[in-house]
Order: sequence, then structure tokens, then C-alpha cells
Amino acid sequence: MAAPEYERICAEINHEKKLETFLYLVPNCELHAFLLHALRNSRRRIVVTLAAEFVQSPHTTLLIDARTRVQCRLEDCLTGAIP
Repeated sequence: MAAPEYERICAEINHEKKLETFLYLVPNCELHAFLLHALRNSRRRIVVTLAAEFVQSPHTTLLIDARTRVQCRLEDCLTGAIP
């Protein structure tokens, strides 16, 4: 997908009313870096991580907030422990 397509996805996520946080699992480091940049203007929290790492250890894998670049863990996202 091209950057404009991710801008559209970001806009749709921004209109979501029921969810505050979105988890984006990616297959490689290149897409990870691209998404952190492409989704940086979201008003909603979008956390990005590598799929392989998440599958191996979902509770300890570091997630990165595309908006703030703050690192967190799944539990932090689920409990609202991150700003």
C-alpha cells in the first residue's frame, strides 16, 4: 500500500468512537518503520509491533505508539496505563 492509502486508513481510525487503541501487527522492520511514520498524525492510539515477536510473547513484546513513539506493553494498552 502507498502512503495515501494509509492516510485513508488513519482517517477512518480517527472516526472510530468505541475503541481508543489499535494494534497493528507487521511482518517486517521496513513496514514497521513506514507505519510509525504514516500513522503519526492519528488522533487515536495506534501501536505497532512485529507480528512474529507478538505471537511468541504477546505480554512482553514492546509496542510503539505511532503518535508519540512511547513504548509500552500489551497490558499497559489494555489497562489504560499509558498516557
